[in-house]
Amino acid sequence: MTITGPQCRAARALVEWTVEEVAERSSVSPGVIADFERKISDPSADVKRRLLDVLESGGAVFIWENGGGVDASAHYDKIQKPSFTVSESRLMAEMWVRSWLRAIRYLLRYQNSRRSG
Repeated sequence: MTITGPQCRAARALVEWTVEEVAERSSVSPGVIADFERKISDPSADVKRRLLDVLESGGAVFIWENGGGVDASAHYDKIQKPSFTVSESRLMAEMWVRSWLRAIRYLLRYQNSRRSG
């Protein structure tokens, strides 16, 4: 299967990469990518394959349906997000508040010592 320019642009937006980032990862000139996305030029099959591979490695999923139609959707399962229990979240919030209170108390003491000193 082959990728179209608008599909390339959509997939690039979904993985949140600039033209330059895709160019660097795929070894394709940024100008070639920009022209392809705007339907100004039609690069070789090899270039399209490299763009497709790079975008898929970044998390884009191309869904080939109805004899060649393509859709791009972000596949964020690859990104592991930290998961915390409610009690862990509360503990972290308390620690954060305590550290800020400690910093404020320190600053107030410092300010008072400068006034009296």
